[in-house]
Amino acid sequence: MDAKRLAALGHPIRIQILDAADDDSVSPSDLAVTLGEPLGVVAYHFRVLHSAGLIELADTKRRRGSIQSFYRVVRPGWRDFIGALREQVAD
Repeated sequence: MDAKRLAALGHPIRIQILDAADDDSVSPSDLAVTLGEPLGVVAYHFRVLHSAGLIELADTKRRRGSIQSFYRVVRPGWRDFIGALREQVAD
């Protein structure tokens, strides 16, 4: 894993996005409501994860006059990596 991907994992909202996008595709607007965070903040973290290659665009849908994007985790099983990383840091 390169430095850009590791840095992308450094914020709690990004971990929550990865958790949500691991099981199903999720949109920034839906997740912002779920997390109780402003859409701009959540969308920013989606962009960071997307540019790091950790999530990918899965689908788009027309909704209320705009286009809603849905993302999913690129590599399922990222939780195993996080667990191994935590063990390394703890040692």
